[in-house]
Amino acid sequence: MPSDGGARRFIFPIIIAVVIVAIVALAAIFLKPFSKATTSITTVITTTVPITRLGAINSCGVISKPGNYYLESSISSSGAKPCISINASNISFICNQNKIKGAGPYTTTPPFSYGIEVVGQHNVTIQDCGISNFSFGVYSAGSTSIFVENNNLTDNYISNVRFGGSSYGGISNNYIAQSFAYGGAISVT
Repeated sequence: MPSDGGARRFIFPIIIAVVIVAIVALAAIFLKPFSKATTSITTVITTTVPITRLGAINSCGVISKPGNYYLESSISSSGAKPCISINASNISFICNQNKIKGAGPYTTTPPFSYGIEVVGQHNVTIQDCGISNFSFGVYSAGSTSIFVENNNLTDNYISNVRFGGSSYGGISNNYIAQSFAYGGAISVT
């Protein structure tokens, strides 16, 4: 019997050790995912708001309210009319290097075509546009403080820039070439 008592004393601590290891293993298996789940739950609230670019222009038309307007992509016009007609004061029209192209060339007799027309307005800036193949690239009449800046104006038959009866404006940093009729590349009267 002495050998049985020693074996029992030896087996009992082994059983206790196995039970402890099993409890620790079970705790690691079952408790670890719960702790991860509680630390990795994230609530995200999102709101989708459609982006509307005020003043975005993507076709020929009329600008009739003050503000900043941006040409989103190149546009073209056909016929004897203005592609962009600015009928309001306090306008910035920025083409972002996009082009406004007419269906010209045209002769020196009406009806005429206009890349951008400004009549009777005040404080208008036209910049960064490529304007070609119209009777007049930029045409201003009876207006004040009209600024034509950083544009590429070519192949407009009568005049690339025409200021008729306009005052206190400016033409700066433009590339202007290939006007064919009597008005020349720039015409100011």
